[in-house]
Amino acid sequence: MKNTMKLVFLVMILFPGYLLAGGVDGVDPAKSSKLVANPSQPVVKLFYQGEKKGKVTIRIFDAENVLVHTDKIYNKNGFVRPYNFKELVAGKYRFEITDCEGMAEKVLEYKLQTPTENKIIRARLNPVEKNENKLKLDVLGVINEAVFVRIFNDNKNEIFSETIDIQQSFSRVYNLENLRDRRVSFEVSTEEKLLLKQ
Repeated sequence: MKNTMKLVFLVMILFPGYLLAGGVDGVDPAKSSKLVANPSQPVVKLFYQGEKKGKVTIRIFDAENVLVHTDKIYNKNGFVRPYNFKELVAGKYRFEITDCEGMAEKVLEYKLQTPTENKIIRARLNPVEKNENKLKLDVLGVINEAVFVRIFNDNKNEIFSETIDIQQSFSRVYNLENLRDRRVSFEVSTEEKLLLKQ
């Protein structure tokens, strides 16, 4: 590549579009190609499935319409081509894919995604003031994974569960008023760690 195409942690939003050469019959190049990106990897993969053998030209332009890379591949039975975005700035990039059937445009927009570390401080459960039938759960910290809340009755049977995935500190109030037996226990955990058992 003219510029090494790299980017640490990216979030991709794909916008397909195409332009076809007039009067050409065959496979629509917009339908015979697609971009696939994994948010945890800095590589974008171009999957091309054109049916006809021949030269395929890929041009990649940045948001200022500056050509940042040109690739020429001879297609036999389709191909997969990886492109590394690790060092490019965030913004829109346009792929032009030209084959013997015409030209397709595919635009992707990516943003730098700062990795979030788990910084769970603690989970705590306390009665709500002036209401003995309600308990308040607080989970304090930065969480980039789901939190699972399970409530058990006095016989250790699960009577309620929920998954909370909001990636930040949160509070929940649980109303026990409709329970026959309000002697319950809570278990709060992530996939990796037990936060509270009370």
